[in-house]
Amino acid sequence: MKLKYYFGIFSVCFLFVTQLFAQTKEPKVLLEAVNAKFSKVKDYSADVRIKVDIDLFKVPETTAKIYFKQPDKVKMESKGFAMLPKQGLNFSPNKLLSEKYEAIYIRTEQIENISLDVIKVIPLSDTSDVLLSTFWIDSKNKVVRKIASVTKKSGEISINMKYDDSSIKYGLPTRVEFSFNSEDSPSTSQNQNPKEDLQKIQRGKLQGNVIVFYSNYKVNKGIPDDIFKKNQQD
Repeated sequence: MKLKYYFGIFSVCFLFVTQLFAQTKEPKVLLEAVNAKFSKVKDYSADVRIKVDIDLFKVPETTAKIYFKQPDKVKMESKGFAMLPKQGLNFSPNKLLSEKYEAIYIRTEQIENISLDVIKVIPLSDTSDVLLSTFWIDSKNKVVRKIASVTKKSGEISINMKYDDSSIKYGLPTRVEFSFNSEDSPSTSQNQNPKEDLQKIQRGKLQGNVIVFYSNYKVNKGIPDDIFKKNQQD
């Protein structure tokens, strides 16, 4: 009888401990799964539509074409001036997580009926512009749904991503919204300098939102390196 009693207690304890550890998620494993999925995209091109909403600064909606090739080649072509935050033109999970970092699993959240794992990421490099990032990861589809970062130069930046059924299999968003908040503001004096304001926006040095809509993705079709050598945006 005593043997059965102790065996019963051991079984209950074993199940409790097993469930406890099963609920603990390894943050770097989740992040690496996102990276592994995006790494399968060797190159892509896409048409984009860019909407800018910034206080005291009127910017017309712009269309452009973006080319990307692993690991970090990016180019945007536009007939007019395409205003896009620097973080948007070269955004990829690989780039954000290419340096050494520490990751902490925080919790699970439900957003728009999607279960997301919330992870804090702290870069370990002294040269990194990012001080701290929070990732909301859709572990089921292995994509990032949201990133909120605190940076040294550009203040606070938030990136929200949406996907459709065809793009999510590559980890490529169809809509990306950038929200930025820093101390700099647009020129409001009579001696306005639009060029300087545009440069601030590209560096994320203003308060506002930029929404980029992606369509007509062409993935892994092969893009020659010569495309990135001409008129490449910094």
